[in-house]
Amino acid sequence: MNILRVAALPVLLALLPAPAAFAESAAVSKAEWAELMKNPEFRIAEQRLGAAYKAALAARPAAERKALREAQRQWNAQREKDAFEQFGKGTPRYTRFFIDKAAARAAELQPPHTAKRAPAAAPAKGTGKAPAVSPATRAVNAPAQPSGSGKSDVLPRTATDDGKGGFTIKSSRQYAGLSLELSVSYPQGLGGAADAAVQRAAQALFDETVASYEKAAAERAAEAPGNAGSPHGWESTTGYTLFHPSARYASVLFSTFVDTGGAHPNRFFSARTYDLATGRALTLHELFPQTVPTDALARYIVASVLQQKKARDAVTGDEKDNVDLDMDRILLTPYGMRIVYAPYEMGSYAEGEYVVDISKQDLLKLGAYPALWQ
Repeated sequence: MNILRVAALPVLLALLPAPAAFAESAAVSKAEWAELMKNPEFRIAEQRLGAAYKAALAARPAAERKALREAQRQWNAQREKDAFEQFGKGTPRYTRFFIDKAAARAAELQPPHTAKRAPAAAPAKGTGKAPAVSPATRAVNAPAQPSGSGKSDVLPRTATDDGKGGFTIKSSRQYAGLSLELSVSYPQGLGGAADAAVQRAAQALFDETVASYEKAAAERAAEAPGNAGSPHGWESTTGYTLFHPSARYASVLFSTFVDTGGAHPNRFFSARTYDLATGRALTLHELFPQTVPTDALARYIVASVLQQKKARDAVTGDEKDNVDLDMDRILLTPYGMRIVYAPYEMGSYAEGEYVVDISKQDLLKLGAYPALWQ
């Protein structure tokens, strides 16, 4: 995550305003929903969510179905409210928010046995079982890491229960007149070795943000000695989405929103796919043990991005140059493979993120390792 490089980019386009046809209400009307459904990616995400919801209802005893129906109604209302308040109707990021939330919710609605089998496959090395650590203990034992400034001070941090099975590292800082509010959330409960690997990845994101912040603060202090402080400061929040393609493997997508006081905030992605039995992050060659079908995957990506750009009425032309098949952007889902591109990586900032899904069936035809989904 190179915050400084992206934050320094000039503004290409402002965020698209919401069309006047959309009412100023968080609730999505039938007409607005019909308009959203014209987006192929949105339509597929909603279909998958509907299938996951129906399967979750069928898998539960009758006594629990009413509670799930009510929880889903509340989730839908909250999604509409959050999308409206954060992005406004009619913008690319508004639609993207719906798509990402649908994918995350579909993963959450997987039958309970799918999500709960994973920890048993990943005991802590040398112990035979994962150590029991309560949220309170984790908060006390969260390591304090050097801040990266080269000085002897240590950036204070705490790690607390995030309320959904993971933890959140938080810290506040004032350095060279520039404030920082930082939080990084990460999942746990995958198993001893995998949990340790995910926590290391989260701490690396935390430390990288701190290092970028301190560099910016030092440069600012050198340019304007004696400045009383920035009226804005830095705000950086990293959340996560967890996917279980099978009982042995899991993919984590870290999604970071960062506001450094520039013309607009930015978003970054960092993906990891783990073998839960060992806690080791997989490589692209392990997904395709014979030969990585680079050209075929690139064609899938370009075709999907062009389709999405057409729906967004966006400029096309350099998609092939931006494919970048790196595991830092590749996830495994129960349905296949997801490849994510942050704003600027496939177009202008106003276009937002691009997400490419390739089905499991197509991946198997390309030589993907079948056990990834078994």
